[in-house]
Amino acid sequence: MKVRLGTRASGLARAHSSFVTDRLEEAARESGVDLEVVVVPVTAEGGTRDALSAESDPAVLLAALRVALLSGECDIAVHALEDVPIEGHPDLSIAAILARRDPRDALCTDGPLLGDLPVGSRVAASSPRRTAQILALRPELVAVETSGSLDFQFERLSGGEYEALVVGRADLDSVGRPHSAVQVFEVDEVLPAAGQGCLIVETRSNVPAPLKTLLRSLDDAEARSAVIAERSVLEVLGADKKTPVGVHATLDKGYLKLRVKALNRAGTLTLTDVSEASPEHARSLGRNAGLVLLGRGGGRLLKS
Repeated sequence: MKVRLGTRASGLARAHSSFVTDRLEEAARESGVDLEVVVVPVTAEGGTRDALSAESDPAVLLAALRVALLSGECDIAVHALEDVPIEGHPDLSIAAILARRDPRDALCTDGPLLGDLPVGSRVAASSPRRTAQILALRPELVAVETSGSLDFQFERLSGGEYEALVVGRADLDSVGRPHSAVQVFEVDEVLPAAGQGCLIVETRSNVPAPLKTLLRSLDDAEARSAVIAERSVLEVLGADKKTPVGVHATLDKGYLKLRVKALNRAGTLTLTDVSEASPEHARSLGRNAGLVLLGRGGGRLLKS
């Protein structure tokens, strides 16, 4: 079986694709399937810059991968789930959600921990969720929005454009930079994004059955139920990755425990909720949590 895997050109995207390729090849060996994975580079449509560009927009690049899937240029694509919009595509499906890697956020500096950063230090992150929670912990710091590849963000850090950078711990591990983290936040300090730490495989809905079966073997039931709950919260709140909402579900003694935190961008106002249900009720668990926050003024809070 020959499978064409579409991937962006950034180091992080290639690391994610390589990770999934290894899992696919392992599953194929266990199933006695003769598998050849061919990597198909995909660049952003309509511009001269490719996915290595520091200014590349993840939404644009995800759209480019989806175009490649729909056109038949590739058979599968790998995404970090936190980058995938809540609303699905009618002709594409999430064929596998891999077992969750480290969902936590990490602080990168030239040495100081969060509590040791001088007043007025600039802390950069690519999401309001991260900066709002950092400001809630250290309101005397200054939040800076950053974007682009991890390499570019670290160049800006070393160049003195900010004193600290907050990124996903799993992403640091993927690109071989775990040493860059001076502090890893536990989830009760900085709540992750919905789906953070999860890689998914997206395919066309009409791919051959043998490929669907192989991909299904990569699917992790615990991760799938957790992210269904997490993403259902965002669906109810009308939120996305640019909204300061942290949400994380874990399986504990047979029950799915869901933590939600909504903040204003300054980190001065916070609403939280903790609830649990059996995994088969993951969607209802997430929706109910979202409705609870809306009933407590979460909609207004997220707009402030």
